[in-house]
Amino acid sequence: MGRESVTVGATVLILLLFGITSVIVPSNAYARNSHELYSKLFDNYTSILRPVQNENETVRVSVRFLLRGISEFDEVGGQLSMASAVDLRWRDQALGWNRSKYYPRALVLPESQIWTPRLALSNPTDRLLLFFEDSFPVRVNSDGSVIWLQGGTITSTCLPNVEKYPFDVHKCYLVILAIPYTRPEVQLYPVMDLSNFEKFGEWALGNASVKEQLFGGFFSSIVISLEIKRRPEFSLLSTILPILFLGVLNACVFLLPPEQGERVSYALTVLLSFAVFLSIISSVMPKNSEPVPILCYIVTAMMAMSGLSTLCTVICLRWFFADQRKTVPYLLQVLCRRCKRGRGHQNSGFNHDAVSPSQNQTLPSNRVEYETNVTWRDVSATFDMSSVTGSSHLHRSVKWNCTLTSTSISQVELFLHIYIDQSRGTVPSPSYRSVKCNCTVTSKSISKEELYRHLHIDQSRVTVPSHIYRSVN
Repeated sequence: MGRESVTVGATVLILLLFGITSVIVPSNAYARNSHELYSKLFDNYTSILRPVQNENETVRVSVRFLLRGISEFDEVGGQLSMASAVDLRWRDQALGWNRSKYYPRALVLPESQIWTPRLALSNPTDRLLLFFEDSFPVRVNSDGSVIWLQGGTITSTCLPNVEKYPFDVHKCYLVILAIPYTRPEVQLYPVMDLSNFEKFGEWALGNASVKEQLFGGFFSSIVISLEIKRRPEFSLLSTILPILFLGVLNACVFLLPPEQGERVSYALTVLLSFAVFLSIISSVMPKNSEPVPILCYIVTAMMAMSGLSTLCTVICLRWFFADQRKTVPYLLQVLCRRCKRGRGHQNSGFNHDAVSPSQNQTLPSNRVEYETNVTWRDVSATFDMSSVTGSSHLHRSVKWNCTLTSTSISQVELFLHIYIDQSRGTVPSPSYRSVKCNCTVTSKSISKEELYRHLHIDQSRVTVPSHIYRSVN
């Protein structure tokens, strides 16, 4: 047993030594072959000449544009920043070796050691060459193919279109060309890769495409078209909804009672709020934006309406606290009556013909004048209600100050027309010279008892014969 265990241990030790030797020998051979290969490849190699054996041949460069994400888009400055990478591949005819003679499959070299195509951006904001400040190694395969992967941030100009802010969509174009070679010398073959794109920040990517075209009549270039969309959620919550709420509050200024004395301060607060939001929108909009954002027109119009509301508030308060003994101008009285009729409170016909002859005496005149006295407070209230949409539904009762005048009337049928919705009452009266009444009607059908309660006549009493009284719906 002891002799067998020693034999097994010696066998294991020999196998381990053989394994270590087999690993070390190829490693040394690989190091020796890499140095020999490098010395042979770059013995007569120059990096300033195109990697072709025939000068009439074209170097075909495959450009795979990998877009990682949109870092920032400055609408005011018109600058687009993107995190991206460019995968360049071409064939260097001077760099190739026989795998059966040299062990390495590929060599990783500094970019300065071999010829590389220099890509430039035709619409840059600061620098022309792409990734010029960074150094990226190249990988050279045994068949002469070269892979050069570069990455970083690309900043280019982009003309913004904020007409539909915050639902704006911008189209940006990146033009990349290989300088200083013409198309017969170096031609680019672009490919777009969005497999690693990530959505972050305020902007989302819409359509994206890439194509090759001739730039300036000489150079081969690739045109990358990007459609970026703003995510409107934040702008809606922080800008649009507050503006809409201010628009609603702006109309509510006329619902405040004039006696409170807070109307002017309320209207001025809403006006200043519109001015603040307009300045906020202007700060994020480009100064030379064409066309102008629709939101700017809307906010400007709403601010103008707020200023007009403030002016109307001052006028209404002046009318409300005016001396009620002063006569309201005829034009304002007409406008006030028309506004009341427009809201369903009609008062048609001031003069009526056709008075029936009395049994006692003959009337010297057959016309009765019916006037409605409009006070300054009536004008102010009418103006307030006309400034609010749907204000005609706020009040169903109408108060009138009526003055009925006649000359030497006895036992006549005096027509007093009261219009509420579609109601009409007809009332005959005894003889009197001047009748003053305050009428408040809130129902569609007027009974004789209700009419007695609402009519108050100086030194006389209206009697309504039952056979004459009628109510028309």
